[in-house]
Amino acid sequence: MRILDRYIVKSLILSFLACVMIFMGLYVIIDIFTHLDDFLEQKVGLGLFVNYYLTFLPTIFIQISSYCIFLATIFTLTRLNRDNELIVMRASGQNIWQVTRNIIMMGILMSFMIFMVNEKIIPITQNIHEEISDRLEPAQRNKTSQIIQYLTCYGSNNRLIYANSFNVDENTLEQINILEHDSNQNVISKVVAQKAVYNGNEWIFYKVLVYDFFSDGEPKHEPFYFEEKAINIVEKPKILLQQRQKLELMNTSQLSQYIDRISKSGAKQAVRNLKVDYYNKFASSFSAVILIMIAISFAFTTKKRSSNIISFGVFVALSFVYYLCSVLGIAFGKEGILIPFLAVWLTPIMFLGLSIYFIQILP
Repeated sequence: MRILDRYIVKSLILSFLACVMIFMGLYVIIDIFTHLDDFLEQKVGLGLFVNYYLTFLPTIFIQISSYCIFLATIFTLTRLNRDNELIVMRASGQNIWQVTRNIIMMGILMSFMIFMVNEKIIPITQNIHEEISDRLEPAQRNKTSQIIQYLTCYGSNNRLIYANSFNVDENTLEQINILEHDSNQNVISKVVAQKAVYNGNEWIFYKVLVYDFFSDGEPKHEPFYFEEKAINIVEKPKILLQQRQKLELMNTSQLSQYIDRISKSGAKQAVRNLKVDYYNKFASSFSAVILIMIAISFAFTTKKRSSNIISFGVFVALSFVYYLCSVLGIAFGKEGILIPFLAVWLTPIMFLGLSIYFIQILP
């Protein structure tokens, strides 16, 4: 690596680490004050307190790292521009891509790191963090009514149980689909119901359709309809709550298999939401590269006298616009306005295209 490249990369890395430390520190401090009453009420020991935040750090890193590398790139390049170093680099015969190639490579490496942390580390640390949270905040959790959206769990007899919502206080399920599989994972039975209520001994389902299938997927007969029917589901409400599938604890492979199984239930809304979440696992990791490209297009067009305060203001504005567009795209995808892939990738593709265009037209 050339001396000039090392100089730029070193400046970028130091700025990035400083941003990560600052934002992580602020994140943890705010969270401590938010949960301080719970910690004091539960008389949390130092060891449990430290483990609570150590297992939370990977999640914080995933949430802030793309924006930290974005801010670090803006600070690095605007400083080089302010000190006339970019002009000297350009005057020496280097084009914009040659000056910034190592910064872009850093963005690609950062995107890969974010993806791998999301795949390998987050499912483990998030599970531990939630277990600790359950121990620290039981009183707070019991104060609020819990309605869980899109509950899914794998029950006995090789059954996949899905419900649009689960009211924990009232022990009721809404819009239920239950798939029973054979040993080869072929669907052999399907139950569709509008509502289910646990009466203390068994689940009572209302407005029920029961389908039976051969192993090749062909229906054995017309579906049976019941206004009210008791179905032998051994999982009590507490078990459903414990065994429900949590998307944040799944890697992409597990989520893909999960989508395949849910798609057989006919729950189109759930499948659409899951596909949006699946594509977003890739797009959110790739955002580090996109934001770096945005930073490059900004830094080479800003005035030499721009201060760090102005640079930070631009960072906040551009970050907000990018985040807002991403959130709107995901919302449109889950509402069915856009197909899942386009809903997630439209914002990254649009911002990447605009960044490349502005970089190409630079003098």
